[in-house]
Amino acid sequence: MDTANKNKRPQGYVLVPALVSLLLSPAVLAEEEELAQGWQVTPRLTLSETFTDNIELEPDGDADLVTEVSPGVNLSKQGGRSRVEFDYELQGLLFADTSSSNDINHKLFGAGQFELKPDWFYLDTLATYTQRNTNQSGRLSLDTVTGAGDLDDVGTLRISPYLVHDFGGQVEVLARYTRDEIRYESGGASDSSADGADINLASGRFWRVVTWSLNHNRNRISRSSAPNASFESTRADVAYRLTDSFRLLARAGNEDNDYPSSRQVENGSYVAGGALWRPSRYYAMEALYGEEYKTATLRLNPTRRTDVEITYYDRDVGTLLGAAWDARIRHRGPALTLSATYNEDTTTVQQAELERGYLDLFTGEVSFDQPQPGSFFLPVDVLVLTDEIIERKRASGTASYDTGRSTFTGRIFNERRLFLTSRTTERVNGGDAAWRWAYDGTTDFILRGGLVNTLRASGTQDDRLWFAQWSVEHDFTPRARGSLELRRTEQESDRAANEYEENRITARVRMEF
Repeated sequence: MDTANKNKRPQGYVLVPALVSLLLSPAVLAEEEELAQGWQVTPRLTLSETFTDNIELEPDGDADLVTEVSPGVNLSKQGGRSRVEFDYELQGLLFADTSSSNDINHKLFGAGQFELKPDWFYLDTLATYTQRNTNQSGRLSLDTVTGAGDLDDVGTLRISPYLVHDFGGQVEVLARYTRDEIRYESGGASDSSADGADINLASGRFWRVVTWSLNHNRNRISRSSAPNASFESTRADVAYRLTDSFRLLARAGNEDNDYPSSRQVENGSYVAGGALWRPSRYYAMEALYGEEYKTATLRLNPTRRTDVEITYYDRDVGTLLGAAWDARIRHRGPALTLSATYNEDTTTVQQAELERGYLDLFTGEVSFDQPQPGSFFLPVDVLVLTDEIIERKRASGTASYDTGRSTFTGRIFNERRLFLTSRTTERVNGGDAAWRWAYDGTTDFILRGGLVNTLRASGTQDDRLWFAQWSVEHDFTPRARGSLELRRTEQESDRAANEYEENRITARVRMEF
C-alpha cells in the first residue's frame, strides 16, 4: 500500500475539535438543570481479525492478516431545547505482513439542532470526518481495510443559524444563513468554503382568497485552487382562489449564476401564468406557461399510504436548460415500503460531500451516518475528485418488506453525469439487495450482494464492481455482539490494471460500556 501520506495531518483535521465546540457550545447556554438531563454517553470497543487474499486489491495480489482495534464513543441528547448526535471512532489497523502500512483512521459524525429562542431562532450544525476513494476511475475499495493506498481523508463542517416565525397569521418568515467548510487531505479537488442565504416569505393563515410567497436563494462557493462559483435565484408566486378546487397562478423570477462552464451560462428573468386544479384529495394538476419558463405538475394520492408527484420543466434561464423532470413515488404499508425518485440538478464535488452528511434528527431520516463495524459502501454517490461543475440526472428505487423475523431490502439506481468544463460524461447504474433473518432473539443471518457498473470518460472506460457477503451475528450479552463474515469482491474493467478479485473472512466483536 502507498504510505506516502500516512503521517500527514490533513488540513481538515482541525474540524474534530471544532465540531466538539460547535455542537456543545449552544447547549452550554442552557440552564444547568436542563443540560444535565437527557444525555446518553456510550463508549465502545470493536476488535476484529480479517484474513484477505488480496490486501492491495491488485490483479495478482498478496494475502495478509489485518487486526483492527477501534475504540469509539457515542454522545447523544434528544429532547428539551437541543438534539445532538456525536459519534467518534479511532480505527487502528495492524498488518501482519506489511507492517509499514499500519494506519490510524479517524471517523466522526456529528449533528446538532438547537432551539435558541422558541418560535424565533434556531441553529443546525453538522460535521463529518471519514475516508473515501481518491481515484474513482481506478481500483475501488469498499472499506479502509484493503486498497491500493488510494484513500483520502475528507472533513466537512456546517453551521446554519436561522429564524422561523409566524407574524400573527399574516406573514410566515424563514431566513437562514449557512456556512460550509470542506477539506481534503490530498489533491484532486479544492478545499472549499461556501456562504449560503435563504429567505422565504409566505402569506399566513389569514390569507384566504389571495396567497403569495417570495423566495431568494444565494450560494457563493470559494475554492482554494479553482475558479469560484455563485448561484443565485429569486422567485415570487401568487395564487388567486376562484373556487375551492380551482386557482389562478402567476410566477416571476430571476436567475443570476456565475460558474466555470464550456457552455454559456444563461441568466435573466422569466414570467409565467397558469392554474391549479384540485377536484379531490386523490389528484391535482398544476401548469404554468411563459416564454422562458414552462412547468406542469401532476399529484396523485390513490390511497392514504401512497403519493405520487411528477413535474416537467422547460427553462431558458438557470442552471438546467431545456426539458427536465422531477418525480417522486412513495408507498408506506404495514410490511411493504416502496419509493422511487428522479431528479436533475447541478452540483459540485464539495456540495455532494455535504449532501452525504445530512441528518434530520427530528424525523430520524439519515442519508449518511457513522458507518457501523463491518459496514461498507458502494461508490454510487461518491463523485470523482474534480473542480468541475457537474450536471446530474438521477433515478433510484428502493423497496423493503418486513415479515417480523425476515427483512428484505433492495435498491436500484441509474445516474448520468455531465462535467460542464471538459464536456465528458459518466454513467453509473446497478443495485444491491439484502436479506436479514432473525433466527431467534440473539442471532441473525444476513445475505447481501450488489453491483455497480460505471461508464467513464464518455464511454471509453467501463468498470464493473460487484460483491457478495454472508454473515452471522450473535448477541453474547445485551452489550456485546459478535459476527463472522465471508465476502467476495470483484472488479472487472476494460483496463487490466483496474481488475482484481478479493476473498476475505472477518471475525468481529463489538462491546459497549
